[in-house]
Amino acid sequence: MKSEDALQLFIATIGPISVAIDASQDSFQFYRSVVYNEPACLSTELDHGVLAVGYDTTSSGDYYIIKSSWGTTWDMEGYIWMSRREFNISPSTVWAKEATTIIGFNIGLPMSSPLVLMGSRGIHISNDNNLYIADQIKNRIALVLEKPTSILSIFLAKPIFSLSSTMPIDVFVTEKYIYILEQNRFHVVKLLRDGTNPVIAAGVTDQRGSHEDLSRITRAFSIFVDSKENLYVSDTTNNRVIRFSSNSSSGMPGLIIAGNGIFGSDASQLAHPYGIFIDETETLYVADSSNHRIQRWSKGASSAVTVAGTGHYGASLSQLNVPRDIMVDSNKYMYIVDHGNRRILRWPPNSEFGECIASCTNNGVLGANDLKGPTSLAFDKYGSLYISDENSNRVQKYEILYSSGEL
Repeated sequence: MKSEDALQLFIATIGPISVAIDASQDSFQFYRSVVYNEPACLSTELDHGVLAVGYDTTSSGDYYIIKSSWGTTWDMEGYIWMSRREFNISPSTVWAKEATTIIGFNIGLPMSSPLVLMGSRGIHISNDNNLYIADQIKNRIALVLEKPTSILSIFLAKPIFSLSSTMPIDVFVTEKYIYILEQNRFHVVKLLRDGTNPVIAAGVTDQRGSHEDLSRITRAFSIFVDSKENLYVSDTTNNRVIRFSSNSSSGMPGLIIAGNGIFGSDASQLAHPYGIFIDETETLYVADSSNHRIQRWSKGASSAVTVAGTGHYGASLSQLNVPRDIMVDSNKYMYIVDHGNRRILRWPPNSEFGECIASCTNNGVLGANDLKGPTSLAFDKYGSLYISDENSNRVQKYEILYSSGEL
C-alpha cells in the first residue's frame, strides 16, 4: 500500500500507460512497471490504491516480472496480461551446449514438406511465444506455435506471396500487426495478425531507391518496430537505417537515423548494415557487418559509438566477423550473431570483449550443436535462445541451463 502523497507523486511524474474499469467499477491503472488497483471510489480519492502486480521500492522481488511493460489487458477469468518490449536476462545465465532443432531439414522428408526450410533468415518470437520464420526461398512465413496441440502451421500472406520472387527476408510481430520485409519487392508489408488487410508500410513495390531517396529502399535485410509502431528498416545496400512513421504507406518518405548513405567506416557511416535493435530510450544498435562492429546511435545523434568489435574481422573475443543480428537486454548486455565466426556472443556493456554462449567449439564441421550460417536470433519468454541457421536450413534452440534471475 502506498501513501496518498506517494501515489499522487507517482501518477504525476510517471503517468499511467492506460486505465481500465472492471464490472465492479474497480479501476486498474497500468504503468510501465506496476499495476495499481483502485476499489470503486471517487476519482480524486487516491488513498485506496493497492499494488496488484509489479514492484516498487518495497517489493523489488517482482522486478523481473513486468519490467518495461507496454501493453496491458486481462482475460475473462480476471488474469492481468502485460506485454514487454524489453527482455531481462540475468548476466549469470548459461545456456545448454546441446541444441534442439525446432524446425528444419530432416533426412527423408520431401522439399515440399512444411517442416523443411530453404534459406531461413529473420526470426521473431511474439508475446504469445509463437515463432515466426522468414523462409526466403519458399516465399513464406513459417509459424511454429507454442501450444502442443498445433505444432506447426504456415502463415501465407495472400496475395502478397502469390509471386515466386517476393523473398521474405525478415519478420516482426507486434500486438496487432505482422510486418514482413520482402527484399525482392523493395517494400515492407504490414498485415493484421490474422493475415488480412495487407498494406505497404515502407518502400515502393518493385522500385529500387538510391541513398538519396527517402521514400524507396533497395536490398534491405532487417526491420524493427518500436512501441509506437514506428518502423525501422536497415537499408543495407544504401548503407543507412530509415525510420517510417506508424501511419506510413507506400511512397511516403522516411527519416534517416543512422548512416549517411555512403559506404564507409567513419563514426557517421555504415557499411552494409544488417540487424538493428531499438531500446526503450530510442537508442539504436546496428550490426555494421562489413565494418565488423556494433554501432550505437543515441536518439538524434549524427554519429555513433562503437560498442563491440574492433572494426577489423577476426575470431578473438574482442573481434567480430560480419555480424548479422543484435539484441540488447535491459541490463544493456548485447547478444550478437557473429555470422562469419559461426557463433553467438554475449557482450557486456562498456566491455572490449564478448563471451561465446552458443556454437563455441565450431571447427567448420557441422555437428548437431554447431551453427553453419547463423543470421538471426530471438528469445522466448523462458529465456531460451533461438538461432536461424540459414546455411543448414533450420532453427536451433538452446535452453537455459542455469540462471540466478528471472525473465
